[in-house]
Amino acid sequence: MIKSELLPYLPEGLHISKGEVIKDNNSSGDCDLIIYKKLVLFQYGSVAIVPYTNAKAIIEIEDKLGIKIFTLSKYDGEIMEGELQKIIEAIKDLKD
Repeated sequence: MIKSELLPYLPEGLHISKGEVIKDNNSSGDCDLIIYKKLVLFQYGSVAIVPYTNAKAIIEIEDKLGIKIFTLSKYDGEIMEGELQKIIEAIKDLKD
């Protein structure tokens, strides 16, 4: 459901999916959502495994007393936390 809310705001050429980011022999582990450009290493249904070089951001979602709080970790090092509208504004600035 959240994926469909974010999808209209993704810059052209970027995709969003549940998944994992791989770098060398290391993994991000299971992520709530990742934003990436194509090429994926493996895709199973809606779950994507993406190389680090193609990952743009990871979004983790936590429910705090009925309010969804999002943490967006960009691969340029910037991390932000907030409600959905704040994350949407940050997603609009991602570049392919």
